[in-house]
Amino acid sequence: MVVPGLRSRQQAEGELALDLAQLSGLPRPRDLKAEWQWREVEAIAGLRHLVVYSAFKARHDFEVRARRLRRALDDLRRLQAQAQREKLGARRIIERVTKILSQHKSARYLAYEAAPGLLSFRLDRDQYRQQRRHDGVFVLETNHPDLSADEVVQSYRQLMEVERAFRLLKSLVKVRPVYHHRDRRVETHIFICFLSYLLAKVLEQRLRAAGLSISVAHALETLKRLQAVEHTWENHALVVQATRPQADVERILDALGIRLPSSVIRVTNAPKAA
Repeated sequence: MVVPGLRSRQQAEGELALDLAQLSGLPRPRDLKAEWQWREVEAIAGLRHLVVYSAFKARHDFEVRARRLRRALDDLRRLQAQAQREKLGARRIIERVTKILSQHKSARYLAYEAAPGLLSFRLDRDQYRQQRRHDGVFVLETNHPDLSADEVVQSYRQLMEVERAFRLLKSLVKVRPVYHHRDRRVETHIFICFLSYLLAKVLEQRLRAAGLSISVAHALETLKRLQAVEHTWENHALVVQATRPQADVERILDALGIRLPSSVIRVTNAPKAA
């Protein structure tokens, strides 16, 4: 049995399958907890195609793109001001723009023009609408004639979960590289990584239960903004005080059931001057 997922945004047969699914009335619920919806279509003779829609994935796709665009536009505005202020050459501006768009994976959405000391840019609305059309959608292809549509979808869900586990272990948990040479230390390293993966899954479940569609990596990056600052109060006490959490930090803390009763974490006697 083969159940690959097509790149519906880039492959012609994925586009065709989505067109056919929309004509057959593929539902697109907005409730993030809604069950996956799908339609089986005949895009290519001899193969079965299932177009699947996930409301949760649609929200995730939208928010990831919005975050990338927001960051790209912020960087482009700063470059625009710098180009005018420092009279940057067109070649230098183009190099910087290319780097910004590549870094934020936004090249397909933004068009720009550069001249000495000048930079203008705009959102390609046609491309934006085209990509929005694919939010929450993935296309499955199988050559198995007997599996039900539900069995095909469930098989792919299991495959997705395994792939996500390996991606999480490699990127967020960083199971590799391993620099240990003794078996016991290698085993301990792997154990700690899988324990970290378990904690990441618990974090993910609590974020989902709270209706937050952000990834674990994004949640951890956001929580980094919550810091502890150490200062001396009137030369008598050493105070460790937490910074005031921003709204998105508070939402994540609420999802995890973490309460900060006070901004003051610890107060101790200040060390005496030598």
